[in-house]
Order: sequence, then C-alpha cells, then structure tokens
Amino acid sequence: MVSEHTIVWAFHFFQLENILMAAKPTYEELEQRVKELKKLEAERKEAEEALRESEEKYRRLFEMESDAIFLIRNSDGQILEVNTAGVKLYGFSREELLKMKNTDLSVEPDETRKAILKKKREVPTRYHKQKDGTVFPVEITANHLTWRGEEVHIASIRDIAKRKQAEEALRESEERFRNVYKTAPLAFVIWDKNTHVTDWNKKAEEIFGWLKEEVVGHNFFDFLIPEKDRPQVEVVVNSLLKGDISSHSINENLTKEGKIITCEWNNSALHDDDGNIIGAISLGLDLDPDRVDKICKR
Repeated sequence: MVSEHTIVWAFHFFQLENILMAAKPTYEELEQRVKELKKLEAERKEAEEALRESEEKYRRLFEMESDAIFLIRNSDGQILEVNTAGVKLYGFSREELLKMKNTDLSVEPDETRKAILKKKREVPTRYHKQKDGTVFPVEITANHLTWRGEEVHIASIRDIAKRKQAEEALRESEERFRNVYKTAPLAFVIWDKNTHVTDWNKKAEEIFGWLKEEVVGHNFFDFLIPEKDRPQVEVVVNSLLKGDISSHSINENLTKEGKIITCEWNNSALHDDDGNIIGAISLGLDLDPDRVDKICKR
C-alpha cells in the first residue's frame, strides 16, 4: 500500500516536471530570441559607429576652429581639452595645458573664478598670459553644459590685441582731429548727401555768424551760398558725390548779417565702413581782399 507521504512527493515531482516542461522554449522561440539578440547587437554597433563618427566630426570642427577652444571643468577650472589654436596662442604644449587650470592662464584669476560661478556667457575683455610671460587681451565666449556627469563649459577665446591697438589708434586719431577741429583757423562744415549740415565748428560760427544749433539739419545752399555762386558750388558737390576724392574751390558766401565774403574751400568725400559715399567735409578759409587778389593773379 502506497503511503500518504509517497503520494505527496509524487504530486510535487510531476508538478515540477510540468513547470520545467512549460518553461522550456520551443525551437521557434529560440530562433526568434536569437534574431532579437542579433538585431540588438546590430543596433548597438550602429549606435557606436554613429557616436564615433559624431565625435570625429566634432573633433575636426574643434581643431579647425581659428579661435582657441578649451573644455574646462567648472568646479576647479581644470582644463580637460584644448584645440591646436589654443596651443599656438598660449605657447604651451597640449600636455602642459591639460595639467593646468584656466586661472593659470589669467592675469585676473579672481575675475575668472567669478565669471565661472556666475556662468557668464560673454567676457568682452580679460587679460591672459602666454608661456613667455607676454600679457595680452582676449575676448571670451562660454557655453555651459553637463558633460560625463560634470558641470563644464566650452570657452572660445580670441586674441584681441590687434583690435585693441586699432581701437586705440582710432581713438587717438579722432582726438587729434577733434583738437584740430576745435582750434584750426578754418571753418569745418560737414554735410550729408542731401547737402544738409551735420556738423559745424566754432570757427564756422565766427566766420559766418550762425551757431551750430542754427544750421545743423539745414541745407547749406539755403543760407550759405549766394544765388549767383550756386551753379559753381553744385558742380563741386556733384563731383564729390559721384566719387571724386577731393576738390578745391573759391566762391562767395553769405554771413548771418547778410554780408558777402570770399572763402577758399577744400572738400573731401566721406565714406561709411562699406566704402559708400555718405557726404563730405568742407574746410573753409575766409580770404581777405589782398589774399584774393594774389590768388587771382596766380
């Protein structure tokens, strides 16, 4: 007679066997799983290749950029990557730069740290130093992001020493012009393409009697040129606006009091940044009668 224990054991045995049989995949299921694994592997390889190509593309762009490009960790300023332009700009090797922090390149390290903390995107002027100790001005544009779990920023750094020199030369030139404009014994009359006065110096006020605020915006033909001299002056104006670099003329002019005086004029066309003529500057000298006679005799 079979014991109750044997019956229970047999029941559990057959139950386990059924479970195992049910869990055993069929050939078709195995084949399907293999196909799925192959597909996943192909997708993984495709993704890795796409990532490699993307990294290669950005590496080429990184190296082709004419500005110095640095990848910098925000927490401590450690330089993580630098392009060839950065190596050339600072004079350090790539290996040396990757052991340095951004503050090592700055003459203003405290300001550099503050800029990172504030996540500034643009720094118009910062002074940096090269390996040989040369200090020079740079312009920085930064893009902050998370990279490999760390807060970093990509800094695009441009040497603006030549621009600063050009700006300073321009400022000095403008200052010299302004001094001449104020002190020269000549009337400075600046006018646009419509012959409207845009500037008028102190000597012009003295010679002709009108204050600057009385003439700016007005057509100088309406108050400065006598009727009989207008055709001559129109020829000068037209030649300047058509492209003549400069012209010289002697003609009569009117003062505020209605007096007619003779002036010698040297005129030069003015251009915008694109080379387009925007008007002219006329330098006028009030001629006394004796000087007029001498010029006429010549």
